Amino acid sequence: MPIFGGTKGKEWTVSLLDLSANFEKYLKIIKNLNYDILDVKITQWHEDYGQTFKEEVKQLEIIYTTIIALTFKHVSTLDDAVEMLENFYQLARRPTVMDYVQKKAAESVYRLFLEEIKQIEEISESKQSPPMPFSHPTYGGHAIWCYSLIVRANRAKDAIDGLYFIQDHPMAKEAYERHRKLVNSLDDTISNRKYEEWNRNMASITNSDRIDQALKNNLIIRSKDKTNRQVDLKDERTQAILEKATQPSLLESNFDTELLKLLYEIQVWNKI
Repeated sequence: MPIFGGTKGKEWTVSLLDLSANFEKYLKIIKNLNYDILDVKITQWHEDYGQTFKEEVKQLEIIYTTIIALTFKHVSTLDDAVEMLENFYQLARRPTVMDYVQKKAAESVYRLFLEEIKQIEEISESKQSPPMPFSHPTYGGHAIWCYSLIVRANRAKDAIDGLYFIQDHPMAKEAYERHRKLVNSLDDTISNRKYEEWNRNMASITNSDRIDQALKNNLIIRSKDKTNRQVDLKDERTQAILEKATQPSLLESNFDTELLKLLYEIQVWNKI
């Protein structure tokens, strides 16, 4: 697993395989000592193991934790961060490395999750009209947009649920609470605000007499003469197309547009 980094403009590469090879080299030196380590008269053991070997292992731990830190600087998605953390957790054996993985590295993953939740919150609280396809109805389309944000938030939560091996992390409670509040807020927007707005707006259209009258209209009629259309177009090409389309000899749909909007809204709300 190569990890790329830079220091003072110079690129360098560290590999976990290199760490393993260095550990084997240090361990081989200890195994091949030319004296009896049980001989109490020989004090060289305290220097070879107690100082040299332990110091070399400590340096390997520092390099390993540095690799972990650099890795999470280059991870951009939550799924990749969780997968990477699990890999490091499985490789960790030393208490120092294990503690770093379970605390500092896990904190990086939770921060990615909170950043994702924050982005969704900012999008949902934006005063600008949400981007919707032209074919989506006004209220149902907004509900679909809110539902897409819920799906995005739940996908992030599913990823963070993969941290089953990290027990009782300090940021876990805050992360799950932020997710719960966000989903509840979006769900309230769908089921209460937008649905109630649609019901109030459609009250006049859903009148039985209004619907009966709309259904009595002819579905297809001849196009009106261009002089009956109030248009103010400066684009000559668009004007020519409109003039051709409004020739009295052509046919056009006469289905009630308000009733059509109602049908589109009903289709969407039934799905939701």
